[in-house]
Amino acid sequence: MFFISLKPVFRSVFSLYALTALLLAAVPCNVKGQGVAGRIAGRIIDQEKHPVPFISVALLNEKDSALVKAAVADEQGNYSFEGIPGGHYMIVSTGIGYRENVYKLPAYNGTGHVQVPDISLLKSERMLKETVISGKKPLVQMKADRTILNVAGSINATGSNALELMRKAPGVRVSGDESITVNGKNGLMIYLDGKPTNLSGKDLMDFLKSIPSTSIQSIEIISNPSAKYDAAGNSGIIDIKTKKNANLGLNVSATVNANFGSYNPKYDGSLSLNYRGRKYNIYGDYNYFNNNNRTRFNFLKKQSDNGEPVTLDQQFINYTHGRGHNYKAGVDFFLSPKSTIGVVMNGNNNKSDVFGDSKADISDAGSHGQRLISTNTQQQKNNWMNYNVNYHFTDTTGREFSMDGDYGTYTVRANSYQPNYYYQGATETERKIYSSYTSSDIEIATFKADYQQRLLGGNISVGAKFSSVKSDNGVSFFNVIDDESLPDTGRTNQFVYREKIAAAYLMYNLKLKKWEMQAGIRGEHTAAEGTLTTLSKSLVQAVDTNYFNLFPSATVTYNFNDESSLGIAYSKRIDRPNYRSLNPFEFVLDELTYSKGNPFLRPQYTNTIKVSQNYRKLNVSVSYSNNKDYMMSFIDTIDGRKSYESRINMYYQKLYDLNIFYQLPVTKWWDADFNLYYYYEDIKGLAGKNILHNTQNSYSLSTNHTFRLPHKWTMELSAFYNSRSLWGAFIVDPQWTVDAGVQKKILKDAGIIKLSVSDIFNSLELSNVRDFGGYYIKSGRTWETTQLRLSFSYKFGNLKLQGPRNRDTGVEEEERRAK
Repeated sequence: MFFISLKPVFRSVFSLYALTALLLAAVPCNVKGQGVAGRIAGRIIDQEKHPVPFISVALLNEKDSALVKAAVADEQGNYSFEGIPGGHYMIVSTGIGYRENVYKLPAYNGTGHVQVPDISLLKSERMLKETVISGKKPLVQMKADRTILNVAGSINATGSNALELMRKAPGVRVSGDESITVNGKNGLMIYLDGKPTNLSGKDLMDFLKSIPSTSIQSIEIISNPSAKYDAAGNSGIIDIKTKKNANLGLNVSATVNANFGSYNPKYDGSLSLNYRGRKYNIYGDYNYFNNNNRTRFNFLKKQSDNGEPVTLDQQFINYTHGRGHNYKAGVDFFLSPKSTIGVVMNGNNNKSDVFGDSKADISDAGSHGQRLISTNTQQQKNNWMNYNVNYHFTDTTGREFSMDGDYGTYTVRANSYQPNYYYQGATETERKIYSSYTSSDIEIATFKADYQQRLLGGNISVGAKFSSVKSDNGVSFFNVIDDESLPDTGRTNQFVYREKIAAAYLMYNLKLKKWEMQAGIRGEHTAAEGTLTTLSKSLVQAVDTNYFNLFPSATVTYNFNDESSLGIAYSKRIDRPNYRSLNPFEFVLDELTYSKGNPFLRPQYTNTIKVSQNYRKLNVSVSYSNNKDYMMSFIDTIDGRKSYESRINMYYQKLYDLNIFYQLPVTKWWDADFNLYYYYEDIKGLAGKNILHNTQNSYSLSTNHTFRLPHKWTMELSAFYNSRSLWGAFIVDPQWTVDAGVQKKILKDAGIIKLSVSDIFNSLELSNVRDFGGYYIKSGRTWETTQLRLSFSYKFGNLKLQGPRNRDTGVEEEERRAK
């Protein structure tokens, strides 16, 4: 295929982009004084002199009423226009329920700061009754630093969860073990409204499955975070934004979903409320889900046992009954037009009952075949809580200060029973029965502070963060003999991990006419220690690290006009091992499969450079990433017929990628978008006893179509195709799917009914193959991808003004790595 020879082309294209950016940087800029024009700022109030939030404010040229700049007032009614040259202007303020106000400014010389007197809006005597303001965000938005998947407006998102939605996001892939990669990179930070997910690995997957689409507003993939963000995450950040009520007074919304597939029905429901007064805002959300799922696995393994070939053909069916609660409650107090203090609590309580049924046929050169029949019964409880206290100050001079304090806990309790029976023909030859109890207790405390003000025509930002983590993981393992549970001293252990990270950053932003520049540097000091205690009370010092790193980042953008720009960005980032992956003891998955941590696992460091160009509805970017000490999941053999999974450090992972995104308004009633993502991946390192060097050309194609039909009907069609790709030592087979759905607004637009079908052709499945180091495995995974999904939502209350504010807390990175 033609992608095979694209690597040298990539280098040429990338060089051309970089050269263009450097030539543009050499063009002299004609700058008056300090090179910046002035600033015009003010406040919007009502007749009672209360601030009016989120009013549209436009600065117009007085001579021809041409728009110079637009803004939206913040929650205290403040607005500002930056970089305004001298001239004669007027300010036009508009908002639902208020009369338009036009204020003419005195002649402005283009320097310094002008504070406009408070603009008072009069309430409209004639409220809008029959007028319908329609406007729908596209399902996918491509911006300079992020990609946004607008879930709230999607019909095909109905009845799905956060993990399923991520599969549809451009550049995002979910592998066979449900780990997530973005643009071929595995280092990832998961945010939830700027708050911690507190999880990684399987627990993170379970948590994402528990977040229904009805509670999600959007999913943002931030590819190049600034120095203000934690340095963790070589592929950037995925921030799940939940829905917010946007109302003054009381507003309530409720949604129910039901999904029907080949297995038991699944359902969930959510309730959201918000009450906003002039001096405070109270809000809360609650969701309950109850799902029954069935997943089928098949594994064909070929390895050696004392030099003799052994083949294992395994079929496995997993039944899971999950149910749980998600909830959030918070309050904001508006101390003044400039200051707000708030508290918020997030929680998640889930239970799951899992039953696995496995049959494995084992054959070797010296036998006529052996069958292993095993089951695995497990009950698990997960509890996640986070408490946040925050303060925010801002004024019209550009000063901004915020503080966040967080305390989070995550607990897991699980017990399992695993009987294994070996048969030769119809005769039982051996039995091995295990039981285990696992516990995980994680405490995370963080504090961060950020300050910003204007300096030399731009904005300077400084901040600091401190985090402290304690992770206590215990495994009690038993051999069950004659119905008696005997402790296995070799597998029972407790691993306690402590980590402290102190960080500080400095960042500067500047706009000079058509140029936008941002540069920053972040320093992080990490001190970590882990201690392993076995049942015999012997101690092993597993982790003892102490290191300091600097993480620079910078972006430069040249805006040719309002519709065209060219930018270049650079960043260095880190990914630290999650806590349980450092635990060197074994976790038994079944009689033939183990997993164990690696106490010598090192952090991985990634340097990325990206060049992007925007022209109207077209976005094109190329990038290169070099990941040193790449952390990779690797399966090796043990005891002949058995295998274990662990994480290892490879020498490097290199990625060259090209992304093309195009939005097309086909007609007035038909909107479409198309995305092509191509990347070349190169992985090399010592895996087991052999050098692994894998390369692969991969690409993804996706498209979304929205049709606005008469009588308030809307139809949506979406599809994606993923080509063959790498997952460590595995080659992943192609995947594709098509979804379709319709919706109808009813009850004077307060209610919405949605009906959709996911994976219409039942084509979405995961399969991969590996043939390396004397170990061959081909695996496949299928689940209920084809489902009929029905949803009804209803809103009532005041639907006009602002609800709770979004905030990022200080605990995101630490809880991402919890497991």
